[in-house]
Amino acid sequence: MARQPLLAAVLLVALVRVSGLAQAPPQSPSLEELLGRVARYLATYERTFSGVVSEEHYVQARVPAVGLGRSTQSRNDRRELTSDVVAVTDTGHTWLSFRDVFAVDGTPVRDRDERLQTLLLTPRPDLMKKAREIADEGARFNIGTVVRNINFPTMALAFLAASNQARSHFKIKGTEVVGTTRAIVISFNEFASPTIVRSAGADLPLVGRFWIEPETGAVLKIEANDDAKRFSGQTEVTFGYIDKLQMWMPVEMKDTSSTSYETVRGHATYSNFRRFGVSTGVVIK
Repeated sequence: MARQPLLAAVLLVALVRVSGLAQAPPQSPSLEELLGRVARYLATYERTFSGVVSEEHYVQARVPAVGLGRSTQSRNDRRELTSDVVAVTDTGHTWLSFRDVFAVDGTPVRDRDERLQTLLLTPRPDLMKKAREIADEGARFNIGTVVRNINFPTMALAFLAASNQARSHFKIKGTEVVGTTRAIVISFNEFASPTIVRSAGADLPLVGRFWIEPETGAVLKIEANDDAKRFSGQTEVTFGYIDKLQMWMPVEMKDTSSTSYETVRGHATYSNFRRFGVSTGVVIK
């Protein structure tokens, strides 16, 4: 009878060890495996995302540089834009985003007629030209002295496309939790020329980080930074899983653009996601 407690203790230790093994986290993929998974994920994501439009609520605020004084401020130091946003990809897997502003500071600037979606569904030789004209029309509402057209949540996804991965150095930086999802963090540093993003015809290499779900390759968060001679910019994008679309979508973007004269900070949120049926075969020429 004296051996029974000892036997029970041995069995308990064995069960604890087995239970610990069963709950061990899965082995993390290598950098090459992770980049392969995210490239395959984006190949499918491009096709499904190109058929989705979202409503963007985008607040921009301008702050003059230290030492310039409050006299440099104007009544246009804060702006609130409400827009439809659509992103598609070209043949080089560069994400092209279009913002169609329909209200500024709560006041409509045009009828909300879904003209961008209608345009993208209509095959025509000048399709991209017309879409860019709509985007440029909305860009005039951006505040600040820097003319910019890369303040979109999907822009940095281009660096993860299979055809573009060789343009950057990637490194695994650890793991973090985004929301409730475990993600592997990888850094990127673009070195190839010409760069994906250009400024006045000159290279504008970007650096930053991606948070990637290791099992699926889904992108959960993005940080991208640029540093040109005349300005610097930072963008942070968080993705959320949208049940009705069954896909991860940008739900929040924070961006900053700074010069020697000012800093413009933006905060955008995205909602009212809906499909409108565009195909990349129609849009991309």
